[in-house]
Amino acid sequence: MRLTPNTPAPAFTGELIGGGSLSLSDLHGQPILLKFYRFASCPVCNLHVQSLVRRHDEIAAAGLTTVALFHSPLSNVERKQASDLPFRVIADPEKQIFAA
Repeated sequence: MRLTPNTPAPAFTGELIGGGSLSLSDLHGQPILLKFYRFASCPVCNLHVQSLVRRHDEIAAAGLTTVALFHSPLSNVERKQASDLPFRVIADPEKQIFAA
C-alpha cells in the first residue's frame, strides 16, 4: 500500500532499537515522516539514513516527527544503526508494518 501525504497510516506497533516499542497511536496528531528501508546493512539505505541525520533539524523545524523502519531483526538493526540517531528506528523483521 502506498500512502499519500496527509493520508492516515494504518495502526502499527514495533520494537525500537535501544529498547521499548512505538505505536502509531503514540504519535497521534503529529505529522510523521515514515521512512521504510530494506535490510539494516543495505548500503543505499544507510546513505539515506545519514542524509536524514544531516537534515534532521530542518525536518523537525518543519514540524515532522521522523520514524525509520527496517525489515531486519532487531539485533541486526541495533548492530548496523547507531543508537544515538536523532529519530526513532523500528525493526520489522516479519514485514508486518511494511504490509499494513
